[in-house]
Amino acid sequence: MRDMAEIPAVAKLKLTTGSMVEYIMYKTIVAPVDISEVPMSERILAKALFHLQYSDCIVHLLAIAPESTGAEQTDELSIALMGFVAEHIAAHAGKEDHVKLVVKKGAPADQILAYSREVNADLIILGRHRTAGSQLGRPALGSTTVKVSSQAEADISIIKKVE
Repeated sequence: MRDMAEIPAVAKLKLTTGSMVEYIMYKTIVAPVDISEVPMSERILAKALFHLQYSDCIVHLLAIAPESTGAEQTDELSIALMGFVAEHIAAHAGKEDHVKLVVKKGAPADQILAYSREVNADLIILGRHRTAGSQLGRPALGSTTVKVSSQAEADISIIKKVE
């Protein structure tokens, strides 16, 4: 259980329309991305960068390789992740040091949960995937999203898959 000091602060933002909205100021965001699924990864990154735009949070972009991945393939994944981020972070000049790139090996849900606890994340941004088991053609949550959202201590933001 998190103590009260770890609960994200709430800020008020004035919209261009003049109205005020409350906004949760997260401190540590974990955003798992799969750079082989570019549209979903771009949406996850965009959501993370939105939070970065309005706060001094730290965004941890997490790529996960299968356990059997060798050192050379892990290095290639790290380089690909850096390239992916470089393409999208240009609009956030001056906040590059707020984005951490991490590559882990293992089962995705387990790695997301472990890393989120390690960095004391208060938000995890996940993608929603349509699974073969979807009933009546409705979108369903994939097994990684289900496991992480049910076991995480952090808030969860689930990004809808682009069709």
